Amino acid sequence: EDAGVICEKSIPCARNGDVYLTGGTSENEGTVQLCYNNEWGTVCDNGWSSKDADVVCRQLGYLSGAAVGSANFGFGIGDIAFDDVQCSGSEMTLLQCNTSTDHNCNHIEDAGVICVNTTSMSCTNGSVYLTGGSSESEGTVQLCYNNEFGTVCDDLWDGNDASVVCKMLGYSSGTAVSFAHFGVGSGDIVLDNVQCTGEELTLLDCPAITDHNCNHIEDAGVICEKSIPCARNGDVYLTGGTSENEGTVQLC
Repeated sequence: EDAGVICEKSIPCARNGDVYLTGGTSENEGTVQLCYNNEWGTVCDNGWSSKDADVVCRQLGYLSGAAVGSANFGFGIGDIAFDDVQCSGSEMTLLQCNTSTDHNCNHIEDAGVICVNTTSMSCTNGSVYLTGGSSESEGTVQLCYNNEFGTVCDDLWDGNDASVVCKMLGYSSGTAVSFAHFGVGSGDIVLDNVQCTGEELTLLDCPAITDHNCNHIEDAGVICEKSIPCARNGDVYLTGGTSENEGTVQLC
């Protein structure tokens, strides 16, 4: 019967052209809410493209974005402000793009974005990133090996291996998951039978083999965690949610 909360922020529509995202499982994705005529509204997905998504995501501090349609993250709020958006990708706001305010849309066509902080993932031997998770702290492991990203087979995959991956990504520890729990990865399967102690700097420092009899249904994944000190009675943090603003309340 542990209690939990889902936190929300009230965001003022203070400046025409401002945007925020709603409905995603993390802060970098969601249905686009656009401030237009001092009211929040949505954007119809007719013609919605990655160039339009890039404009939105750069406003929010990211480098680029992918466009999604059909209210993938749920319906937005307010009127549908724009339709037939056609950005070149260099604009500062959607208001600078070619658009139409007349439309024949409904909210099932609300446009959304998935923002990322890299224009293309840099592959340096041993580097990793996660894909398929509902937050940045979990996913299928993608490992750069011989200058190409691939996956790791889950044979012998355990917490020590997961900890190495998670420490590389700035977390304190990790839990191993198997059988493509977060979906299959991309590229070749580059390592199998990984046996880390947990102290290595990268997976390439761990005993492993490159010959395998695996397929992508055995792609290894991780769930990373940060260690939070209980330094002051009354402090709280949330755990178990799909984004940082929700979860079970942990009380110091």
